[in-house]
Parts: sequence; C-alpha cells; structure tokens
Amino acid sequence: MRSRGKFKIINKDRQLVILVLLSLTVLAIFSSACSLSSSREININGETKSADLSESLSTMTPTTQPAVADLPTETPIATLTSTPTKIPPPKRCNTPMSLMLHSDFGAERMEALAGVIEENNLITITYRDLYGEYFFQGECPPKEALLVSLDDPKPNDLLPVFRDMIQVFIEHDMVLTVGVITREPHDPEVWEYLNAIQEQGFDLASHTVNHADLLTLDEDEIQFELEESYTHICDHTEECPLILILPMGNGSEDDDVLRIAKEVGYLGIVSVSKGEIYFGDSIPHIFKRGFPDMESQDETLVNLRLVFQNW
Repeated sequence: MRSRGKFKIINKDRQLVILVLLSLTVLAIFSSACSLSSSREININGETKSADLSESLSTMTPTTQPAVADLPTETPIATLTSTPTKIPPPKRCNTPMSLMLHSDFGAERMEALAGVIEENNLITITYRDLYGEYFFQGECPPKEALLVSLDDPKPNDLLPVFRDMIQVFIEHDMVLTVGVITREPHDPEVWEYLNAIQEQGFDLASHTVNHADLLTLDEDEIQFELEESYTHICDHTEECPLILILPMGNGSEDDDVLRIAKEVGYLGIVSVSKGEIYFGDSIPHIFKRGFPDMESQDETLVNLRLVFQNW
C-alpha cells in the first residue's frame, strides 16, 4: 500500500514537471515566432518586402473577401496586402462644354476657335483627361474645361484636312478627342500618325466600325460595331478607348447599346442632345455635345454656354 502511494506521488510529480516543461516550451516557441514575425517578408501587391509586422498592420488591411455566395469550393487563406487609399468618384458632375467638329469645319475655323479659347482662358481636355485627372481623383472638371472632339477620321483614308485641323491645336498647345471610324483595310502609316498625336495628349475614341446608325441594327450587329472598333484601337495604339462616340448621336437611350458598351469596356458614351449631368455610379456615362457656328467662333462659345447652362 505504501509503495502504491509512493508511486502515485511520483506520477503527480512527473505530471507537474511535464506541465512546467510544456509551458516553458510553448513560451519559447511563441517568443521565437514573435521575433521572426517582426522581421518576416510580406508580399505586397506581388512585391516581397521585409517589414515590421506591427507597423504593417497600421497601414495594411486584409484582402477583401468575396460574398458568401461567390466563394469558391476551396477558399484561400486571407493574406495581408497593401490597400491604397481609394478615392470615391464624385456623386454628380456637370458635363463640361463639349464641341463636335467634322472635316467641313476646316483649319481656318480651327485657328479662329483656338484664338477664342485662349482669349476666354478655357482649358481644352480630352475625355481621358476627364476621367484620369478629375473623375478618378474624386473631382469634377473646372468650369473652364472644354471638350473638343473631331469625328470621322479613318485609318484607311485620313483626309489631309484632319491633319491640318489637328496641327492647329498642336501649335496652340491644345488637345482634342479623335472619333475614329475603324473600317478596314487599315493603312499602317495612319496608325503611326494616330499613335504620334496620342503621345502628344490627344485621345482616340471609337466612332464604331462603319458609322452605322445603331438604332437600325440588331443586337449582334451592335456587338460587332462596338467591340470590333474597340479591339482595333487597342491592337494598334498604346491605349484602349474609354469613349464611344455614337454615330448620328443615336443610341444613348437604347438598352442594348448601353449594355454592350459597358460589357465591352467603355466608360462613357458621347451623344448629342442627352447628358448634361453624369453620375459616379452610372457607367457608362452619357455626355452631350454642341455644334459649332460656321461663321463666328465667338458665337460658337456663346452657343455652348447656352447649351451647357448647368455651368
């Protein structure tokens, strides 16, 4: 009996010793892990960096997880990633004064227009500027902003008058958006020219493949006109188009046109009579445009200010 009691005491002592050893081991492992974690490498947007975890936590947030209904069968373990500050787009902006030009406007009127723009301290911007410099920065464009678009240049037949008109703006350090009709065949030299002006701050927008009235087309034909022209510009220049300029200004209220334009990747649609205001969450945005006065560019500006009365 005495020996059994002694055996029990020995077992209890052993249990106590084991518990102490386990506790010390756990503390040692935890201490080691903490020292390692403070200098471990963290993957930030694909770039491996050594960082203090305590400091990283103050500037990093876990990767956003998808909704429960969208989770894959095997959900990956969340990792810490750098999350840049996201600037919310403005909830509502007035469309800047926007002017639609064609080849019949000519270089001489273009020169007169540039003079009026300078005299009135206006700032020419492209639709890409509208997004990159303002909308995605959480701002609306200033009242002095002026969007000028030149419609109908074609990669298979770029009329000299288009080059002359564009050259006027280049010489005045101004920019505009070129609405390209991408009908094939294409002349590589024309694409080289379009790339060159794009590098100077001009923007290229899609004016569809064939300049067909989209309201006369079926869904498949609309898909072709919008997607093929988008692809042509993507394939031949450094930047895919953000803007679709509607032929004849038709289609801004057509559900198929709006849906397909959004699916293809356009952020905005340029109409004629609709689009005085655009909203942050209503992609694609719709922008209206005004017409030039063929006699006086002072009158062109007067008319624009009447058309865009929200300013």
